Amino acid sequence: MDTMTDGTAATGTRRLDQLLAHYGESHRNPRNGAIHCVAIPLIMVSLVGLMYALHPWVAYAFLAASMVYYARLGSWVFFGTMAVISLLAVAIVQALGDRVLPVSIVVFVVA
Repeated sequence: MDTMTDGTAATGTRRLDQLLAHYGESHRNPRNGAIHCVAIPLIMVSLVGLMYALHPWVAYAFLAASMVYYARLGSWVFFGTMAVISLLAVAIVQALGDRVLPVSIVVFVVA
């Protein structure tokens, strides 16, 4: 499902610019933006926690794939932000210890 038009690709617009333009168009409501600032990081940490509960290497592979994605976008700001968020997510997940699975499930459902 591609929600972006093919016309933007023909003009030579970078993929990152296309993604940001689409995001800006679909998230004009300030309440929606505030919810995203809280919910998206919580969902990210809960996904890392769920994968970590399966096996730590599953979570690490997911984070590595995310880093590759952000590196390919060509924005070092986004790449750096993702690196910091990834390190924080791993730290939070490891700090949860044996509670990682139930806490991750609850956070994912609530967020």
